[in-house]
Amino acid sequence: MDRQRVNFLSLIGVAVALSSCSTSGVVNSRLDGPAAADVIEADEGPFWTPVGLVSNRRSGLVYPIDLGRGWLLSDDQSSPFVHADPIPLGAGRIAQSIAAVSTLDSVTVWAVDSVSGALIEAPWITSVEDGEPIEIVPTVEYSTFIDVDGDGETATLGLLAASPGSATTEVWSVVYDGDDWSVSGTASGLQQESAKSNLPYSSDRGEVSFTISGNATPGDYFEFGIDSGLVVHDGFNGVAQEVYYHRDSGTLFATTFVPGLEGAAPTGELIAIDGSTGDSIGSFDLPIGSRPYKITGENSGRYVGVSDASLGGVYIIDIDQGDVLASPVSSIAPGVVAAEIAISTGDDFSNLFLAPSAGNEVLVYSVDTFQQVDVNKSTPSIDGISLESPIVGMAASTVAVELEERTAWGASYRDHTVAISTMGGEMWLAEGSTGCFVQDTGGPYAYSDASNEFSDEGTPSNPIFYDGAGLTGPVAVSACGGIVRDEAWAATFDEISGGWFVEGAASGPQENMAWEDVRYISDNGTVSFTILSGDLPSSHGDRFKWNTVSGLAVAGGDIDNDGYVDLSLEYPAAPVAYTWLPPAGEDDGWSLGTPLGGLVWPITNSDTILLVDGGNAKTAVVID
Repeated sequence: MDRQRVNFLSLIGVAVALSSCSTSGVVNSRLDGPAAADVIEADEGPFWTPVGLVSNRRSGLVYPIDLGRGWLLSDDQSSPFVHADPIPLGAGRIAQSIAAVSTLDSVTVWAVDSVSGALIEAPWITSVEDGEPIEIVPTVEYSTFIDVDGDGETATLGLLAASPGSATTEVWSVVYDGDDWSVSGTASGLQQESAKSNLPYSSDRGEVSFTISGNATPGDYFEFGIDSGLVVHDGFNGVAQEVYYHRDSGTLFATTFVPGLEGAAPTGELIAIDGSTGDSIGSFDLPIGSRPYKITGENSGRYVGVSDASLGGVYIIDIDQGDVLASPVSSIAPGVVAAEIAISTGDDFSNLFLAPSAGNEVLVYSVDTFQQVDVNKSTPSIDGISLESPIVGMAASTVAVELEERTAWGASYRDHTVAISTMGGEMWLAEGSTGCFVQDTGGPYAYSDASNEFSDEGTPSNPIFYDGAGLTGPVAVSACGGIVRDEAWAATFDEISGGWFVEGAASGPQENMAWEDVRYISDNGTVSFTILSGDLPSSHGDRFKWNTVSGLAVAGGDIDNDGYVDLSLEYPAAPVAYTWLPPAGEDDGWSLGTPLGGLVWPITNSDTILLVDGGNAKTAVVID
């Protein structure tokens, strides 16, 4: 692949795909259950553009995505619309976690196979010649015919070939049953289509092809081996869970799970692997009974976080570049079992975002103080942000991004963000510095129908929903994004207590009652208001009604942001953050050369990948 052409096309693609979020592109692909992703930044590999790698659950293929242009990576200078070959891991494997180990002239993909529990190492780019990355080519290592009954019959396997982008390291067997030949591979499994003598044959996904001639009796078979450089690392203690590459130290981190025997509790290990050689460095000394699981890094390269699925909490590893295993290890949020984690680091903060497995919420902890951050300061307790759907993945932006929220002077806010993907098919953004969710241009607000704001029940009453003498609305909402929901509210007068019961359609009945002439704040600080006494006392059943709008930046099935669902996002996976640069002439004149943040978001059962802006959650490109 020519470096100059990739650079030119990537600039065009960025302008179309990410600099303009008012329209969306839809690009045909061959995705088949995209599930896990990693990113090779433009300065970390043999490409001028950032490249995403996305594994597919139902094909065993890892597709490279050109994140600059917003479609599948091309390796053909004359036909840039023709995508490059995927990286085959084997159709019988499911890569639940992947990591790309890249240099300026090589790329190797590491993956965890959830079927076998093995850690897989698959070389992809082996060198760069004349500016073009050279992909590995699978070869036929051997082929033999086994005459099982020894009757002397001989068959021949002719025109045997392994297809680049489909074939991987494995042993194939072709067994004669008296009529046809049954074909299976150790990594690709039993093929649906059988081979027939004297007819060309190609395996189900085109991994291998051949033609059989000659004679055989039932039970006779061929065996041949294909080598794509892929290595299966199954010598680790336990079943592999996740893999993560820490680029600053050149170290792969992998977690393993060891089932408990005879009633013993399951345990696990956190393993360090030399990314340049693939050799194990050793394992970290963690507490007895620990079960390391989820792994995350952060943009500064200083920390690696690892959750403990057994003892709870998150281990924070302060990376020692000279001796990774000697890195200091601390623990945050002891006893809290995390379903997902992410670390966001800025100039004056480093925060751990944690989604407890026991609830649909996001908690924030300071990596510097080990204390939980109080996201909602309107309540006496230390709170996070609640969601209405289980969290399936989180990713911290690689750079600070521009948010849609503006100051009173019209200036834009900038912050690192954390993308939070939920099972409900939505991806929210949180501010890395505060934990509050990122707002859209309108932000959270309350409104009411002036003609139907007050219902006067019983004897005539005239309480006043105070609006600051017309200078403000009657209801103020929390400025922290994520506290306010899209819901209807009501305050209803109760003559027995002499106060107003407050209830939200989603927030439910509030414990605190509202009293006339006293400023009221709801239980979690969502809304506040003042009801002033009127000349005529309030009577039982009198009611004020209003609505609140969350006003958040969220990615979902509304691809073109017109208020209608365009795509059903079934079984979203974890997002992955990357950095991109706006092409010349597309910046705002003040931030020339400022890197921007994007997100790769695989949607498994929709066979779709979304490229999302990391500052406003708007979908720029749909690859399906």
